[in-house]
Amino acid sequence: MNSTSHKDKPVVAIVGRPNVGKSRLFNRFLRRARSIVDDMPGVTRDRIYADAVLDGDAGEMDIILVDTGGFDPGSEDPIAQRVLEQTQLAIDEADVIIFLTDGRAGVMPEDEEIARRLRRGNKTVVLAVNKIDGSGQEALAHEFHRLAFSPVIAVSASHGRHVGELEDLVIEALTSRGFVSNDDAPTMRIEPVGARAERLAMDDDFDGDAGPDVDGDAGPDVDGDAGPDVDGDAGSDVDGDAGSDVDGDAGPDADGDAGPDADGDGSFAVDGHLDRVPPIRVAVIGRPNSGKSSLINCLIGEDRHLVSAVAGTTVDSVDSLVQHRGQPYLFIDTAGIRRKRSIALRLERFSVVAALKGLERSDVALLLLDGTEPVAAQDAKVAAFAYEKGKAVVLVVSKWDLARKGKTERESTEVLRSDLKHLSYAPIVFTSAHTGFGTEAIFPAIQKVHRGYSRRVSTGQLNRFVESLTANHSPPTKKGKRGRIYYMTQIDARPPRFLVSVNDPELFHFSYRRFLVNELRRTYGFFGAPVLVGYRDHRRDKDRVEHNSSRAGSKRRMEKGSLEPARSSAKKATAVKRARKKADRRRSTKPSGG
Repeated sequence: MNSTSHKDKPVVAIVGRPNVGKSRLFNRFLRRARSIVDDMPGVTRDRIYADAVLDGDAGEMDIILVDTGGFDPGSEDPIAQRVLEQTQLAIDEADVIIFLTDGRAGVMPEDEEIARRLRRGNKTVVLAVNKIDGSGQEALAHEFHRLAFSPVIAVSASHGRHVGELEDLVIEALTSRGFVSNDDAPTMRIEPVGARAERLAMDDDFDGDAGPDVDGDAGPDVDGDAGPDVDGDAGSDVDGDAGSDVDGDAGPDADGDAGPDADGDGSFAVDGHLDRVPPIRVAVIGRPNSGKSSLINCLIGEDRHLVSAVAGTTVDSVDSLVQHRGQPYLFIDTAGIRRKRSIALRLERFSVVAALKGLERSDVALLLLDGTEPVAAQDAKVAAFAYEKGKAVVLVVSKWDLARKGKTERESTEVLRSDLKHLSYAPIVFTSAHTGFGTEAIFPAIQKVHRGYSRRVSTGQLNRFVESLTANHSPPTKKGKRGRIYYMTQIDARPPRFLVSVNDPELFHFSYRRFLVNELRRTYGFFGAPVLVGYRDHRRDKDRVEHNSSRAGSKRRMEKGSLEPARSSAKKATAVKRARKKADRRRSTKPSGG
């Protein structure tokens, strides 16, 4: 297992003290809202990486852009110290550094301390003075020359003023270090490993905000119920095993991929070259302080994500690309999802929205549950988010080194199956990021549920399945009328969706529907994935066929030059209904034989 790198592309880091506009400039370069922006200092904490294209007069250049937390060397706050460590790591690996300052505030002592550190690191630095919104404020940038960096440029990240000139300066600095633009040495373009979201068109009034106008709602309207009334329960045949029968092989032939690449592109950067194996996108979700960042750090083998005992340390959704046995995985670390009434700050609302967006662009969700605490109502709500988004799920019990005293895995499994009934099909893995216990089972578990999540079954196989199922377990009857299944087909994957054509959907009680889902899961191995089955009246299919045949007949008559008007499909459907009613009345009024 190894964390991936981008050796062919230069790294450009944006550094500066808190609240100078680093995330806003980061979003401006990306031309989309990636980092959360707020007026409160200290919003960004982790290093956030994204692929970007600088578009200057000398041509385009692909880079890796890094957003960093506020550089505050004098702070004694434990989280601020960890942010400082993360920022220093970004400085160490950067080829060029954009040192961002606040022109309105002037040169601060923190700016001078950052400048001293950057000079000691012998890095190429471009000094950008932010918040210079008009030509009348240009003079505010003059005093920053005393920091002894050249060039110095006045910009406005909020309005995009002189950002193009800043891109030119960065390209010039990278060229002086031996990097070439795309025009001079064409290279294969690699899509960003971060998100599948569309890049937003940016205009002068773009405020860099990391989300739409959010009204405080932390996500879909989940009313405390553990999930919708479609449980897809198939837990009897799933023992919660993390996949002991899976060899962990993550080669391209083992992912069961049954559809196109999740983001529409087949290329991903792995170890600096173009790899055609698409990554499995894994969102790590859960309540605050359940150990999400610690688990990802353990899986990728480096201190990539900020970890603290304080709940709510992670604010942005942070992506990490890692390779394990030939298969790339994109882990999406998300902010802890709190209850709605606990979300008091605007920033927290954005964090929760960003977490739900991270879940939406994933294939598999690792739902972390704190093993030292009982399952809470909020755990069930977070699980409901994953279920409603139609994601494959692996339940990960964290902090098991602290929780295992006094209870066994079997006992905990029984409790989880009881408390999270709507996810009884999800495998369970017991882990400890601190000791590494159980983490080796996570990759096989992800592989197993991803294969089920992506699997497709042909209509012929499904019809044979229905024939065998109904022969052994007849559909229920209601008022003397027995349900009948005409055919079954799979209409989609990721998640698996099926359509069943029946004589009357109301004849199929939820218990028989659940039984059918269980048998589907057991027969075709839809482990860890929600199986969605819809029922449709067969008469609708018949009317559709009649409608299509009527249109085809009308077309043939027109081709032959017939002047006979064709009966419209609506009139034909009405005539069919009248004929049926008339036949029913005749049968009801016919005298019974003596």
